[in-house]
Parts: sequence; C-alpha cells; structure tokens
Amino acid sequence: MYFNIWQSNDLNKIDDFYAQDFQETVQTTDDKKQPIELNLNYNDLVQQAKSQASKYKETTFKIKKIVAGHDNHIVVNFYSTSIVKATGELRHRCVCGIWHLNDNNKIDRVWAVVTPCYDD
Repeated sequence: MYFNIWQSNDLNKIDDFYAQDFQETVQTTDDKKQPIELNLNYNDLVQQAKSQASKYKETTFKIKKIVAGHDNHIVVNFYSTSIVKATGELRHRCVCGIWHLNDNNKIDRVWAVVTPCYDD
C-alpha cells in the first residue's frame, strides 16, 4: 500500500488496498498550526493520493511499530518524509493510527493523528 499508493508508484492499485465504503478521521493541523479534524471518504482518499503524487516526490516511510489485533484492527506508528516538488522543501510527519480491515482484507476505516514536524 505505501509503495504503490503513498509513494505514488501505482495509483491504479488503490482498490487493491481500500474499500469503496472507506472512511477516515484525521486529527492534524492546518497551515497556521491550529488543530483540525478531517473526515474523508473513498473519493477524498483518491483525491488525496493524486494530490500526493502531483505535489510530492521521494516519499519515505519508517514504520516504528505495528500491532495487529484479533478483530481486524491494525495499529501503525510511522514517520514519513516527502520533498515538495515545487520548492524542494523537505516535509516531515509522524503518524499514529488504527486501520480496520473488512472481510475482504481491504482498509475500510482509519482513525489517525498526523503531526507535521515544523522547522520553527
């Protein structure tokens, strides 16, 4: 999933990993560093993947911890970096989330906290 979708190697495989009834709740910050909550559905996810591919390059993931539950939930904690294509600026983020897999082993629900790492 990370290689194909979030490192923008093959966005056509999004349906291999995500369910059509996908929903995500993300706690993060806006451009003014104020906390916000985002609620995304499948179409939002597709747009986010396309935006990632057009705006960023050389995205890396360093998975810190994965814990699989008995009820198709996976807890993932990872650190990610990307380079903004337009400016060459390096962006960092820490992510901690819970992914739920449906009966077809596709991600249908995510709850995540995304903490951008700022230079100042």
